[in-house]
Amino acid sequence: MINVQSKRTLEHISQILETPISFNLQRQPSKKYALAVKDQDEEPKLFFLTKNKYTVGRDASNNIRIMSAGVSRYHATLHRSQDLFWITDGVIKGKLSTNGIAINHKKCYSRKLRDGDLITFSNDACALLVEIRNNELNTVSIEDTFQKLQSFCKGNEDFQEAPADTRVFLRMLPELMLQVDSNGTILKVKESSDSIFSRYNQELINESIFKCFPAEVSRRVISSIDNIDNSRCLKNFDCKIETDEGKVPCEVQITVDEEQAIFVIFRNISGRKKLENRLRHDALHDPLTKLPNRSFFANRIEFLIQHEKIHKDCHFAVLLLDLDHFKVINDSLGHPIGDQLIVRISKRIKDCLRPKDFMARLGGDEFAIILEQIEDVNEAVNIAKRIQVKLSNPLMLNHYELLPSASIGITHSNFNYENVNEILRDADIAMYQAKSSGRSRFEVFDQAMHQKALASLRLDSDLKNAIKNQEFKLVYQPIICLKTQKLIGFEALIRWLHPERGLVSPEEFIRQAEESGLIIAIGEWALEAACRQLQTWNQMSGTDIPLAMTVNVSSKQFSSPHLIPHITDLLHKYQLDPNWLKLEITESIIMENSKFSADIFNQIRNLGLQICIDDFGTGYSSLSYLHRFPIDALKIDRSFILEMDNSPDNTGFAIAQAVIGLAHNLGLKVIAEGVESARHLVWLRSFKCDFGQGYFFSRPLEEEKATLLVQKKGNWWQRDNSSDSSSNNSL
Repeated sequence: MINVQSKRTLEHISQILETPISFNLQRQPSKKYALAVKDQDEEPKLFFLTKNKYTVGRDASNNIRIMSAGVSRYHATLHRSQDLFWITDGVIKGKLSTNGIAINHKKCYSRKLRDGDLITFSNDACALLVEIRNNELNTVSIEDTFQKLQSFCKGNEDFQEAPADTRVFLRMLPELMLQVDSNGTILKVKESSDSIFSRYNQELINESIFKCFPAEVSRRVISSIDNIDNSRCLKNFDCKIETDEGKVPCEVQITVDEEQAIFVIFRNISGRKKLENRLRHDALHDPLTKLPNRSFFANRIEFLIQHEKIHKDCHFAVLLLDLDHFKVINDSLGHPIGDQLIVRISKRIKDCLRPKDFMARLGGDEFAIILEQIEDVNEAVNIAKRIQVKLSNPLMLNHYELLPSASIGITHSNFNYENVNEILRDADIAMYQAKSSGRSRFEVFDQAMHQKALASLRLDSDLKNAIKNQEFKLVYQPIICLKTQKLIGFEALIRWLHPERGLVSPEEFIRQAEESGLIIAIGEWALEAACRQLQTWNQMSGTDIPLAMTVNVSSKQFSSPHLIPHITDLLHKYQLDPNWLKLEITESIIMENSKFSADIFNQIRNLGLQICIDDFGTGYSSLSYLHRFPIDALKIDRSFILEMDNSPDNTGFAIAQAVIGLAHNLGLKVIAEGVESARHLVWLRSFKCDFGQGYFFSRPLEEEKATLLVQKKGNWWQRDNSSDSSSNNSL
């Protein structure tokens, strides 16, 4: 907003634009407009139109104010279209002003403005559009313009001519511009329209820049001047300067014109810095919980690692926390509930921490906590305990009561870590150990865990090679009808012949295969190998009752969508009667998802296969599933059979007898595993147990010896001590 007090202002405009500071105007379009406004109560004002939109009215929030009773709040709107300005009565959306506007004495709603257009807002206010071409003003035409403006304004007898400083016109530019010499003495000042620069005015002239600005800013200005070349190369840097509103971030630009005049321009970049800070904050924080994210966490850890190398007594610990069964909540209740849970859990964890502790969300349901300045790992243990107690309280979300828990891994900086990846690796190992040990607990990392993790990694790699190189084989343990003492089939048990370690027990690799998902490929191979062997034996046995083959199915394999198609293909490929194939499934598989299990059970039954529950009594032991699922047999775990030898109060007998009686009452057959003595055989036959297997009859046999047994007549069940001595572990 410019106060125009006399025609002398116009006489100096062309001179202004010829000064060295005209380079700043070169960024503007070649065609520019100014709007001269006059009303009854004030002197004319000149608005340099550089924005794309202005509102004209009485309210202080408008861009161009006309304090006149005849002008409404939103009297008109100026808006740019293709480098030309339009003026619209009222607002662009159609709300008209109280009195309307007239363009060149004609009532008008909207018009594309041209230079020299006279706009009348009401009886006591008017304006004139002035065109500026190529940064030059024609003094005569401008004087004529203001004369026309005067003749249409009331109170023109009060319009007096008085001198005006040319700097007033340039103050419409928001930058603060200084012309300085090579020593930093301020020669000229172009004041700024930005209020933050209000203290920087003409009083700075002849002062040293070191007196007016912070020393660091001044030194950088002088350094830039010393290094600037004759090609007007711009030198820029960011800084903060003192203003009436405190320290404000500015961009400083140093340039030299053709005549070697040096200019220093200060530009307010508060808005840009706020945007940069917001973007930086968003880049380093989780949008859901507003906690620091993985990147922020990594930066903090890297700093602490370097800090500890300098300050040897500044130790820290890291807690890696993972919610238990979060996927179940997400899948069953939906992701919105899962997100709410994450937010609530993050607040609970935060409540357990000290003010100086650092907490981040790494992603999903995984959080990390940095505990700085701790004496030893026991402080971290106490906080982990506090977190688990806090999390264990019931939590209501959308009428659902949830019982959250978490597994926590802890590692301490005294392991001499070099980077954040090493810390996260060890904390993750400890957390994984906590989950493997039963969840809802914490573990502190030690080197033994690291060695175990490396061994697990090597085992995983070896298992992949074993599948590729076909290093697995099956052994077969006979299953005997206890009433007739005849062979009725075999249980197929898997073994791994490692090229370096030799024979590896299933106890060493089955769990790893389950966790890595490799168990599906291993299980499919075992199922096909068993079917192929069963076909061979039944073609050669010549018995009236064909042999049956029992194969164990893991939980991952049971849940695989390929299980039923795979079995169907095998039955067709090897021309097997479905009654010859029996699948052994643990109780835990049933109870993990009973509805899904029921669907798979029914599909298996529809194929004609029999289903046996393995290790009955050691898992959930929910008797309700025995009549709800199409089960054919129960297998009594060997621990109950061995208990018959050791129980002084005959509880082993009672359990075995009760299980056999329960199964028979439900129409199920019973298989006892772990039969190792004649006493066991006598007792089980007295309980009317249907079938048995164990070392008393035979250890698991290699294919050749099992084939001889199929062909053998007579006392085949005598134990052969030269056979495979591996323990009775199944897939």
